[in-house]
Amino acid sequence: MESDHTGTNEADELLRAELNVKESRAELARSLRQVGQTGENLLRRAQAELKPGLVIAAAVVGAVAVTGAVVVITRRRRQRPWLAPQQPSTLGVVAKTVGLWALRLAARSAAQALVARLETSPPGLPNASAAS
Repeated sequence: MESDHTGTNEADELLRAELNVKESRAELARSLRQVGQTGENLLRRAQAELKPGLVIAAAVVGAVAVTGAVVVITRRRRQRPWLAPQQPSTLGVVAKTVGLWALRLAARSAAQALVARLETSPPGLPNASAAS
């Protein structure tokens, strides 16, 4: 009879363990639902608090972008109007003429120096005056 009594105790223990597992699962499920609801509530509250700030930030960024574009366009119009190119200034033409005149003068003097050097070459080298 003792073995019969032991089998009943083991069956009772198994039944209690299964009930404890079921209760633990139910409690875990409730806790998970509560955590999920808390997370959703927190997200809704954060969205409600941040939404006005995000709208204001987006408006500020948009205003800055529009203002920047207007400033760039107006500066371009002031610096370079969209018209046909103008005639060069008198000062520019004079500067270009003086520069070309100085360049021609320098080229002429360099050519004269080269000719003088070739005419006074050392005796061992043929020169242009001896050939003629």
